[in-house]
Amino acid sequence: AETAHDQRVGLEARADGLSLAQAEDAVLAAKQTALAAAAKLAGAEAVAAAEKAARNSQAAALAAWEQQGFGGAEAVRAASMAEAEAAAIERELAQAAAEQQALESQLAQPQLALANAGLDQARDGLVAARAEADEAGEESSALRALAAVAQQRGVDCQAKTAAVLAACRELEGSRREHQPLIYVSELANGKSSQSDVDLPTFVLIRRFEEVVAAANDRLQPMSSGRFALERSDDKEGSHRSKGLSLRVMDFLTGEARDPRTLSGGESFYVSLALALGLADIVTAEAGGVDLGTLFIDEGFGSLDDEVRDRVLQVLGGLRAGGRVVGIVSHVDALKQSIAERVTVFRLPDGSSSLSVRA
Repeated sequence: AETAHDQRVGLEARADGLSLAQAEDAVLAAKQTALAAAAKLAGAEAVAAAEKAARNSQAAALAAWEQQGFGGAEAVRAASMAEAEAAAIERELAQAAAEQQALESQLAQPQLALANAGLDQARDGLVAARAEADEAGEESSALRALAAVAQQRGVDCQAKTAAVLAACRELEGSRREHQPLIYVSELANGKSSQSDVDLPTFVLIRRFEEVVAAANDRLQPMSSGRFALERSDDKEGSHRSKGLSLRVMDFLTGEARDPRTLSGGESFYVSLALALGLADIVTAEAGGVDLGTLFIDEGFGSLDDEVRDRVLQVLGGLRAGGRVVGIVSHVDALKQSIAERVTVFRLPDGSSSLSVRA
């Protein structure tokens, strides 16, 4: 019993460092020792004591295993079975640590430091390049959108151009078809290359030339052959049509004069000649209607005696032709030359009195 007890104590002392197999062997040995002791003691009490010692040894072993973090015999057995694998892992960890130390030693070299710096710069450049690429991509997308819009506008322009060309061809065909009417219209409106005078103005010019010719028949004796009227193509003023202007040909100087350069007396008898010429044309073109009466109001005071006599001779010719010419004047010499007249006298009280001489 003492031997079994000593063995049990020894087992308890070594339980912390025992493996599962060793523990089992120790338990088995303890049992065998207990049995041997029991046999030697040859008594049931000895055997019971040995078995009790074995159980106590087993309980002590289990307590030691639990202190080591094992849940029981099976956990100890599993841990024992993974010892080889754990040793392999430890070797791999040791090898990895050695390799890491070697790499750190290599990275600490100056050449690798420069290479790392260059790598950092390259990485920064790559980041910047990617940013520029993204920006360029955005610009490219915007340009593609603009190109699509421009392309659509180009298609629209082509369609509109085709429509305009078709309209132009249709217009050209219509123009060729109606060219005679267009020519007559342009000619009548003064838009032709042959004439810039419209039809109404053209008719007026022809009538005006007839009036000028009839006026020259009256002006020649009034001016003793010095003046003659000419129609001018110059346009005077913004409201006067082209071709209806006058020039006065002065045969004394041999130059055409602007009517505004004439003196008061010259302007009077030139205007009188035009009025008489117009009356002659109206009489001739009115289907036999005669302008039998003509009144002339003032203007004789601007004439000298010789010119006034010539004017009166022309007016006398009108009277001889059956017309009645009335002259309103305050010139005494003119009054004495007219036999049939009505004289108006002003009375002191402001009233007037008439004297008729027939």
